[in-house]
Amino acid sequence: MRSVLVVDDDPEFRKLAGRLLAASGLTVVGEADSVAAALDVVDDLAGPLAEYGPYHAVRADLLRRAGRPAEAAAEYGLAADRAGNASERAFLLARRDALLA
Repeated sequence: MRSVLVVDDDPEFRKLAGRLLAASGLTVVGEADSVAAALDVVDDLAGPLAEYGPYHAVRADLLRRAGRPAEAAAEYGLAADRAGNASERAFLLARRDALLA
């Protein structure tokens, strides 16, 4: 299952994007109108996804966008620990290191 979270401040755009994504075979797990709201949705998914690397990568990116670099760096580290290959791991560690610099 490929899932997406639609984040945009325009509710009409979110509805349209959600319909287009669903028509493309993706599962829309939620909508949010801001980074803070998106973090709430993602945090609600923590239980079943806590060991899933992309969950931590998404959460890290949202924390970075929310101006919470220390938390974002920690999440990038968790995502890197669960990376599927060396390229993903290098990318995630670079994002983490940029926040720590």
